[in-house]
Amino acid sequence: YTWDKRWVPYPTNFRFKTHFGPTLAAQAVFSKYPIITQKIQRLPKPRENLNLYNTFYLDRLCQLVTIKLNDTQHLQLANLHLEAFRRQTRSHQAKLVLDFLDTHAKENPLIVCGDFNAVDTTV
Repeated sequence: YTWDKRWVPYPTNFRFKTHFGPTLAAQAVFSKYPIITQKIQRLPKPRENLNLYNTFYLDRLCQLVTIKLNDTQHLQLANLHLEAFRRQTRSHQAKLVLDFLDTHAKENPLIVCGDFNAVDTTV
């Protein structure tokens, strides 16, 4: 789950009827081939945020699945969602994801996809 909260007080105002309220959200991999393993790497939240803010903040993570293509071939797919608003946190998360993938994704071909929240600043 990226969000499993009894209440998300967003937008931040005192009109409670406009808040997200109870929220359950996740990221997922759908495959017509069997998914035989899954590993999750939870990523740290921005340190600059207040603890109370981070209590309601969505979790960022890397989901690594192994997909069985046939009896002899497997594929690993990493589905990630990195921090959107804090560049330093996003950079730190990307390094953690690389370490996680280096540790767990050596046996089979690997595809990395998801929401990197990276902005091209060269344009």
